[in-house]
Amino acid sequence: MKSYLETITEQAEAANVSLLKAFSRANIPRSTYYRTIKKDTELRFYTALRISYAIEQVRQIQDAVENTKELRANGRNVERRSIKAKVKSRKISL
Repeated sequence: MKSYLETITEQAEAANVSLLKAFSRANIPRSTYYRTIKKDTELRFYTALRISYAIEQVRQIQDAVENTKELRANGRNVERRSIKAKVKSRKISL
């Protein structure tokens, strides 16, 4: 069975997101990040879930930035509404 750390690490690699950036986005202290990486402590389910949501948010932001750059490179007008429509949050209440 995979640990929570292994699961979120795989998710972050697949989304091309820094794990430290995901911890920061989830408002989790850096000390927790470093203790988890060193395997001094194990993540709780709720913490891993928050990090998972943060990874998804960062991935969506990166996708929106790339879409905007592509539109501008092709000389198209960038409408924020059309970009925001492509980026939908999957936030589930905890």
